[in-house]
Amino acid sequence: MKSRALPIPEGQNSANFELEPNELIMAMKILQSVPYLISDVTNYLGGSYVIQEAYHFVAGHYNQTSKVSTSGFWHRDDCGRRIKLFICLDAGVDAPVTNVVSSPFLDPNTRSWEMYRAAIPSDSPNTTTTEELNDISCNIEKLQPKEIKHVPGTISILDTNAIHRGAYQQPGTGFRHLIQISMIPKVH
Repeated sequence: MKSRALPIPEGQNSANFELEPNELIMAMKILQSVPYLISDVTNYLGGSYVIQEAYHFVAGHYNQTSKVSTSGFWHRDDCGRRIKLFICLDAGVDAPVTNVVSSPFLDPNTRSWEMYRAAIPSDSPNTTTTEELNDISCNIEKLQPKEIKHVPGTISILDTNAIHRGAYQQPGTGFRHLIQISMIPKVH
């Protein structure tokens, strides 16, 4: 699949662009070409799925005028069972990565620790943090999170209930362009 030029708006570190129908068809063909991928995801989601969202996800490192991206703080997506599939179309040498804590640490405890992230206004500068967020980060780092590098031509899979974050908080010139498809269980 060819990468089309998709700019990141001024003052942001990422942008989403909805897939055109032909792009979604092509992306699904790519995913279906990997043996057992779709059947394993379908089984994991309980036997059937619905595509919740499908878009281009373009991310770059912050610059001095970027606003904070709360996805750069440790979190879990509060949307029930969901799998995100990423097809990497393009990435720079210094590309942003995704960090994820291994599944034994899905943390069934209350989600109150994530409220510190939710309290940060979206127009805050990219250097925004709090003592509580720094403490949370130190504690999660002790769990030895894994780094998912998005390399052109690869497919990555993420259960969004796992503790994860986008790692693009350092100034630099890196970028990545992913096709992101989110699948959720089909309600019968």
